[in-house]
Amino acid sequence: MKKFLFILVTIPVSIKATAQSHIATYAINWVDSVAKSNGPGSCFAQLYVKTTNEIERQLTGMDTASINQIRKLEKNFCFYFINACKGVAESNDTISTWYEYFKNTSLSDLKRKLFGINAHINGDLWQALRDSYNKEEIINAGRTVFLFHQSLLKIYNDLYDEAKAENRKVKTIHVLSLGLAKSYGRQLLKKWRKRQIKIATLYYYDQQKFERIRTKTEKKKNKIDKTISRQLKD
Repeated sequence: MKKFLFILVTIPVSIKATAQSHIATYAINWVDSVAKSNGPGSCFAQLYVKTTNEIERQLTGMDTASINQIRKLEKNFCFYFINACKGVAESNDTISTWYEYFKNTSLSDLKRKLFGINAHINGDLWQALRDSYNKEEIINAGRTVFLFHQSLLKIYNDLYDEAKAENRKVKTIHVLSLGLAKSYGRQLLKKWRKRQIKIATLYYYDQQKFERIRTKTEKKKNKIDKTISRQLKD
């Protein structure tokens, strides 16, 4: 049960910015167009849009410094997904982190979302954190990431309910656990995000430990991909 729940909780920490953000206009238009297309990237792009809307609502009332820190992470996180889509569209070259997402054009929406979430969190997040904050700033990156925790919990709840409705195994786990599986998943969400923050911090402060944990996390990502393939039927 624990391994399968890993699949359901790796919700993206941040996604593309809206018109109010500081992301380049072409990036905003690009992700919006992907979300509205029939291409393989559309499913995950739609999840970006949905999560961004939730984050935007939570940003209302925050101080300017916090908003700027979140915007910076949003921008850099966004471009990893954009680059993965462009690699496929322009050269048919799939970035290894996103291989499972793009290799099969007939995946169900649920499975594609889970593959994309796994790639974005376990492959892209620590890099986006590194790109966003220098050695001194990375120490406080955890505070920035968890500023919009409530927004991500809303998206997590929606995705969990979607998986429960569409997949018999998820529904069975939910019923047998008396609903505790959903709460447990929320704790796993926090655990995985903290691990990505740790990897990004170690990049600056301990390269040897950084490489060891990064490699271990990559192996876990690959195992989760295999679990998605095995447990969910298209």
